[in-house]
Formats: sequence, C-alpha cells, structure tokens
Amino acid sequence: MTKEEGKLLIEALTLLLAIVASIAALVQWRRDQSWKRAEKLDSMFKEFESNRLIQIACRILDWNRGKFSFPDGDKIEFEHEDVVKSLVLHDEVKECTFTQTQARMRDAYDSLLSFFDRLESAIDGGLVDGPKALRLFGYWIQHLDKMPEHQDCGQAAMKYIARYGSLGSFDSLCGRIGR
Repeated sequence: MTKEEGKLLIEALTLLLAIVASIAALVQWRRDQSWKRAEKLDSMFKEFESNRLIQIACRILDWNRGKFSFPDGDKIEFEHEDVVKSLVLHDEVKECTFTQTQARMRDAYDSLLSFFDRLESAIDGGLVDGPKALRLFGYWIQHLDKMPEHQDCGQAAMKYIARYGSLGSFDSLCGRIGR
C-alpha cells in the first residue's frame, strides 16, 4: 500500500465514522423527542385527572344524573334537567339565570373545552403523539360529541362549543377519532 492509498483509506474511514456518528446522533435525537412527547402527554393526563372542574364535566358526560363527593368533602348533585339548562346560551332565552350547580357545570364544560383546545394544539404541533393521546382522551371526546347519557342535549352541546369553546379544535379532535 502506498502512502497515497493509506491517506485515501484513512479519509474514507473518517468519512464512514462521521456518517455512523451522524446516524447515531439522529437516532438518539428521535428517542429524546419521543420521550419528551411522552412526558408532555403524561403531564396533560395528570392535569386531566387532577382538575376538579374537568372531573365534574366527565361525570356529567358519563352519568344522566348523580351525586358525588370529592376526597376533600366537596359535593355536587345534578339531574338531567340541570344538564339541559346548563347548556343554554345566554341569548337563547329572555331571562337566563342558572342555579349554583348549573353555573358550576358551565365552568366545568369550559374547563374541559380549554383542555381539548390544548390537546388539539399539542397533537397538531407534534408535542404529543396523536394516537396515544386519543387512546387516553377519545372516550371523553366522543361523549361530549354524542352526549350518550343526554341524547337530547347533543345539539345544545355543539351550540355551546361553537359559542364558548373552539368548535374548529373540537371538530378536528372528532375527526381524528373518526367522527
């Protein structure tokens, strides 16, 4: 082997090592990004599980009436009629007053809708893995979309979302789960 051939071999090996190092760095970067998306989804799930108003909204969506207490002693009781009234838009009736329970229900819907807005933004921006997020939250998205426990409230819920939430974000989430 001549001196020139030796130099050429060293340059080729150096280039090969640089390519291998670049591929290894790319693989590690992708792992890190995947881990960060998982951490973000975990933090969103913790928020969903710990937010009192979101939990109230989920109980409303899952039950047609109910009475429940939280560990700190806070209680809420609602009937189907409260669900119907709580979804009324302010300009749909002349005098629009809500009971304390109905007002709290509206706050709960707003909290859930804000969460769904953030979820859609996170999925759209690639901050969380969409299919994994939808496995965690799809049940609640479908329940808000279809209102199976309050079937006569489906249209009212969509009007509520259009007025006070982000219908575009919600429709996008519904489309992701195959509405």
